[in-house]
Amino acid sequence: MAFSVRLSPDLEADARARCERLGISLNALVAVALDDYLRGGAGAARPPDGDAGPSESTPAPAPRPAREKPAKAAPGPQLNRQQRRWLASRKG
Repeated sequence: MAFSVRLSPDLEADARARCERLGISLNALVAVALDDYLRGGAGAARPPDGDAGPSESTPAPAPRPAREKPAKAAPGPQLNRQQRRWLASRKG
């Protein structure tokens, strides 16, 4: 699936710099970050700047059910050994 994402110039520069340091594509970085967020990783618990999060009157969302792993690996960006190890450490 392909789609466009609008990023502020600062966020794009930060993302591209991180990609360069990790040796991965911007697409791979976005895919890993989105997966981490949807699975409730460290970034998911942090509300955006200026947002105090849900108010006390707002009920907390139900936890997301664990996704089943597909029988075959879904086609996606080809990662080298270093990138696979980094990704595995993030999911660990």
